[in-house]
This record gives sequence, structure tokens and C-alpha cells, in this order.
Amino acid sequence: MSNIDQVLYPGERVEVVGALHWWIFVDAVVMGLICFIVALAFLVPSMGVIGAVLALLVFLMFILDARLNVIGTALTITDRRVIFTFGFIRRHTMELDHAKVEGFTVEQGIIGRMMNFGQVTVTGVGGMSMTIPLVRDPLQFRARTMQCLARTDATPSMGSAAQVGRTG
Repeated sequence: MSNIDQVLYPGERVEVVGALHWWIFVDAVVMGLICFIVALAFLVPSMGVIGAVLALLVFLMFILDARLNVIGTALTITDRRVIFTFGFIRRHTMELDHAKVEGFTVEQGIIGRMMNFGQVTVTGVGGMSMTIPLVRDPLQFRARTMQCLARTDATPSMGSAAQVGRTG
């Protein structure tokens, strides 16, 4: 059972699923290289091995952290809500009903545009906002989300005159 399956209402359908970009692993690779270079700089016969082992451990720690972020993050748009779930051990879930969504923005820097990732922010009524960095293909994610939100707006609500049977 995925993280998102635990927060869905009965009968709720998943419409759009987003994912984090592989760029999240770049920090781990850079830190691993820095640690390796530092270990080489102190290349004393006994310290070289210890430094290399420490560099490898730091590299693996950063890779594990990035992997847990990928596993623990769910970006989901259902037919009723926008749901962002974060965390592998300690979970944080933010939910916003479609009717409460005021804005959906994407920010991309130069590298983000070249590599096709960006920061997605959903703003809701009352100033609530949800921001996710490093979303893969954020413009496509926003477009599909906006289509889903538009379908929800076109659907009559439970108490509308069309469903109650009132005439104008």
C-alpha cells in the first residue's frame, strides 16, 4: 500500500501523479566527490584508507537521504483534492480541496529548464500554500492538474439548483 492509498476517501480516484526529478541525487554525488578529494588530499598511507572509507560513508549517507525523499514524497491530484505527502519515517501530508485552490505556480531556473524540473507551489484560500522543489516535468504536471481542476469546476456541486431540481 503506497502512502497515498492511506489518505484516499472511499470512491476517490487518482487523476494525476507527479514525481521528484533525479536531480535530487546531484547533491549526494557532489558531496561524495568533495569527500573523496579531501581524502586524497590527506593521502598518508594509513589515513588514505580511512579517508576513502569515510568519503564512501558520507556519499552513501547522502544517496540514502535523497532516496528516502523520493520514496516518501507523493504528489497526487485526485478527482476531489490536491494531496502532497512528504516523509519516510515521519510523514507530513497537506491536502487541499479543489474548490479551495486559488493558484498553481511553477518556478524554474536555467538548470531546471534545461533538465526539466522545477518548484511547484499550490496556493489555497486563506493563504495556505504547498511548495514542492525538484518536481519532474512541472509544466506538464501543472497542465494536467489544471485540466483536472477545470473538470471539477464544470461539475455541479451537491447543492446546486441542477441537482436539487429547482428552476430559475
